[in-house]
Amino acid sequence: MSKEAKLFGEKMKQMRETLDLSQDELAQELQISRISIANYEQGKQVPGLDAAIQIARKLGISIDQVSEEGAQLNLGNSLEKVSDSELKEKLKQSFAKAREDQG
Repeated sequence: MSKEAKLFGEKMKQMRETLDLSQDELAQELQISRISIANYEQGKQVPGLDAAIQIARKLGISIDQVSEEGAQLNLGNSLEKVSDSELKEKLKQSFAKAREDQG
């Protein structure tokens, strides 16, 4: 389990529970399987960038709040200083690394 996958899963579960959503409810709203939600939360699987963005939006948080890359870049208060394309590229690299670590 990669550090990125674990961090993403922990944050995702924390936010889902804060919103009082079950894994089933979140899966239905995102139109993905409950097993995928469980795997993401346990750090067994890393969602693709588009899925991660969709999850973050549904949970009402920014993608940098659920990614190691965001923590490393300290984007919380300075997101406007980072271009969308730059952020997307950094996140893509982070998720690609996490996927490599899994396989």
